Amino acid sequence: MSGDWDTVLVVDDDPACRDLHSIWLDDEYEVLTAADGKAAIEQVGAADVMLLDREMPRMDGEAVAHRVHESDRDCFVVMLSGVEPDFDILDLPVDEYLTKPVTREAVLDVVETMISRRVCQRLLREYFSLTARKATLELRKRPDELNASEEYHDLIADLEAKRVALDKMLEQFEGDW
Repeated sequence: MSGDWDTVLVVDDDPACRDLHSIWLDDEYEVLTAADGKAAIEQVGAADVMLLDREMPRMDGEAVAHRVHESDRDCFVVMLSGVEPDFDILDLPVDEYLTKPVTREAVLDVVETMISRRVCQRLLREYFSLTARKATLELRKRPDELNASEEYHDLIADLEAKRVALDKMLEQFEGDW
C-alpha cells in the first residue's frame, strides 16, 4: 500500500472482528492491527484513525483512549464496543462511539468522517496561520506599503482560497461532525 494512504489502526482482542474490519477497510486505507491495548499504544503514532474495542486484556479500550488523549499523538479514536453506551461515555475521550455489531457501511462512514475532520483541521490551521501573518503585517506596515506589495496581495488571495475550501469542507458535514 502507498505511504500516502490514510492509516487505520484496528484494535480488538477478537481475531474475527479484527480481520473483518480490516477486510472492510483495506481497499481504501492502510490498515494496521493490534490484539490488545498495549500493542495499540505502540502503533498509534502511525495511525490517523483508531477503531478501538472497549473490553480487552492487558489494557482495555478506555485506558487506551485516555493514553492517546493525554499524549501528543494526533489520532482520532472511535470506540467499537459490544458494551451498550451509558452516561459513562461522557468521560471517554473518544471521537465517536459505535455499538457492535456494526455494519460495513457504518465502519466506512465513521472512518471517512474522521479523515474529513483531519483534512478540515489542516485547512483550519493553515487559515489561522495566514490570518495571523496578515494581522502582523497590517499592524507593522502602512496601507500604501501593503497595497504596493505583491506578496501581501498573494497572501490575501491564499487566505480567500483557504476560506472557500473550509466553507466547502464544512458544508459536507451537514451537522454530522
